[in-house]
Amino acid sequence: MAAMIRSLWMSSCAALVRSLLTLRKERRSGVLTVQTDAVKTFVYLDQGTPVFAEEGTHGETLGRLLVRQGKLTQAQYVEVLGKMTDALVINEQLRFGEVAVEVGFLSEDQVAKALSDQVRWKIVRVFQRADATWSFEESVSALEEIGRFPMTIESLVLDAVRWVDDEQKIDLGLGAALDKHMKVDAAIVPLVTGAFDLKDDEERFVKRLDGRTTLRESLTTKDANDVDAKAIATALLLTRALQPVAAAPIATPDKPFSPMKLPPEVKPVIARPVTPPQPIQPIAAAAPQKVVKKPGVTKASAILRALESQRVKSEPSRTPTSEHEAKLLGERIFQEGLDHVRSGRYAQAAPRMEQASRLFPKADEYRLYAKWTAIRARGEPAHAMERQELRKIATNAVKADPNFGFGYYVLGELTYDEGDPTNAFRYLLRAVKIDPTNLEATRLVRIVERVIDPKKRASIRQSQTDEK
Repeated sequence: MAAMIRSLWMSSCAALVRSLLTLRKERRSGVLTVQTDAVKTFVYLDQGTPVFAEEGTHGETLGRLLVRQGKLTQAQYVEVLGKMTDALVINEQLRFGEVAVEVGFLSEDQVAKALSDQVRWKIVRVFQRADATWSFEESVSALEEIGRFPMTIESLVLDAVRWVDDEQKIDLGLGAALDKHMKVDAAIVPLVTGAFDLKDDEERFVKRLDGRTTLRESLTTKDANDVDAKAIATALLLTRALQPVAAAPIATPDKPFSPMKLPPEVKPVIARPVTPPQPIQPIAAAAPQKVVKKPGVTKASAILRALESQRVKSEPSRTPTSEHEAKLLGERIFQEGLDHVRSGRYAQAAPRMEQASRLFPKADEYRLYAKWTAIRARGEPAHAMERQELRKIATNAVKADPNFGFGYYVLGELTYDEGDPTNAFRYLLRAVKIDPTNLEATRLVRIVERVIDPKKRASIRQSQTDEK
């Protein structure tokens, strides 16, 4: 089953990359709709360049992303959520970024950067999901009301490939090219560097891909050891920048290499609120410094002043009047429960997780935490039916969000309990890589690695280490 899923993902990913490159070559503008069983994503293209994305799922919110990046503390995140739910009591809506700026937690530039990162990772997740289908609708008018965050296809592909293991890289074309003489033509190295957003040491590795040695040999050089060489080579292959020596493209003044054309620099314009894995980073320990906001009256500041003067406070137990309110209330209560989970207070966490799940049952993440914390609070092992339900919810959750670390942790815990430590080790290593703050996963990794074959353990660790 795992091999079948990997094969489906490989064929989807490679074909989707080719489709996007074709749309860019033809300078098409419109919306690419990518559908999987788990989620539907809309990728907006301006003359072939991805500029925006919307995700039809309860994905990573802007606030969560800012916490993950260390720009906000969890307490600040919850405070902003509280003000947003308070505003709904007086029939007003506030955007997360607006509130964070008004209360002095963030600058407008920080919010714009976070929105760009959020859009970026919605598109990256598109490449990470298996068995996707897609269609493109030509529509210039669809671009009129959206934010614009131009980004290259190459850099998006590289970000996605960095998070897959070596077996998947092999399936994506790396295996077929290892014993061939492959090269990136010297004339396009500067374009490759810009399109893939490579650092200096990564550019040095690309320059080494000159066709004089096989790709396998190139991956063993010192320059390759200093970077995520396998991910870079795989992304170069997927975007056809790395080719066999005999067929390598040659750039000439009259025939430049076109697929690497960079989008123009465009200052992001936030024109629409964005409601609904930057590699995952631990939460910053220290609270960010408060931003000094420029004086001025905005709609958001007027609403916040009205809330303060009227002493409006929303009750988490109130019945939501819209899906938007249900999501905000659910997230606010979920974050309270998460704080208890991290401290091992499962009895206190369980009712909050259950309440969050009832408020917004579409969120598999809430359902998974609710079921898992209830079992932990009970203090007894999960029954067979409970394990089956946990596995189903966790599997659906990681399909929807391939960077959902807790989902991989639950799968690892279940797989270990069912007597398969090798595959449990794979799940748990990924859980720790995605979320280093998950101490339960870290503890279980140490337990599981003692009972599996040392060669398998080393191979799995190497495979997941190479994903960085």
